[in-house]
Amino acid sequence: MNKIQFDINNKIDFIREGEELGTSLVQDWREDSFLVSIPLKGYRKKLLIVGEWITGFYYDAKKRVYMFQSRVLGRVIQNIPMYRLSIPETLYKVQRRDYVRVPITIPIVYAKISPEGTGSAGDVSAHGPLPSAGKGKASPVLWENATVLDLSGGGMNLSADNPLEPEQQIWIQIDTEGLKMKAKGKVVRCRARRISDLKTYSMGIKFIDITERDRDRIIRFVFKKLTDMRKKVLNDECGI
Repeated sequence: MNKIQFDINNKIDFIREGEELGTSLVQDWREDSFLVSIPLKGYRKKLLIVGEWITGFYYDAKKRVYMFQSRVLGRVIQNIPMYRLSIPETLYKVQRRDYVRVPITIPIVYAKISPEGTGSAGDVSAHGPLPSAGKGKASPVLWENATVLDLSGGGMNLSADNPLEPEQQIWIQIDTEGLKMKAKGKVVRCRARRISDLKTYSMGIKFIDITERDRDRIIRFVFKKLTDMRKKVLNDECGI
């Protein structure tokens, strides 16, 4: 989408700080703003706050999805009550909302899952026992340190000192402000990279056997980070 413009009557889902707010329809498009109907979640109207930045997912005629952020400029009544929003500066094309990815740097620990379905042998660390991977009982495991480079509802990219083979399943423990959980993942790719004189490995991890509740927690965390990043950029621009 080279030129930013939303078609009339196309759907927009709105998110506020990672939580679903409701669905609107595009009512009008202008040079400096556009109009949307009041968001509905089920049969309940959800109010927007004038002055706030809000995240939206726009669905075009070909069912493609674009994420954007706009400021709520005010309320308008023209036959029906509506909100006037600022024109987005950028649209981010996404395949599914779950897979919106945010760059982030947080430390985590991970442990290999053996073919028998338990953690790899090793010393029990302070991170505690792992849940069962499906067969047998959880066994003592060796946790290793890694750093998350980006995160989405579908998986993450990790940087670690030791490589993992594609298809290797691992347990991941996330313990950071706003998100504390264990998740099961599978390595989909592993590439060596060198930073100065240090050799590390970048690994793509796909979440597997993840509950919808845990996926929703990750999604809310991702959108909260996106909102915080947007606020920081605006504050820097304003010299705050």
